[in-house]
Amino acid sequence: MDKFIKVINQHHEIIDYVEADGQNTLLHWAVCYKRKLMAEHLLARNATFFSNENGCTPYDIAAMAVDEGNDYSFLELKNLLAKYKL
Repeated sequence: MDKFIKVINQHHEIIDYVEADGQNTLLHWAVCYKRKLMAEHLLARNATFFSNENGCTPYDIAAMAVDEGNDYSFLELKNLLAKYKL
């Protein structure tokens, strides 16, 4: 986590980098891999809620996992992201 924070702090421009394949951002990947601390850090640095090529924001990913997949390991992320959801 320390290395992640250091890289983000030194290269703020990558926070909202959108991958060409899939259109995911670092926030999408943090949510997919259930990395709450990483998501918190990205949000504190004003990460944007972009939709990926499937039309899903990071919040949508967490919400679908909880609401449709009954995967409550995403619940903390869903609640965190709900605070930032527009």
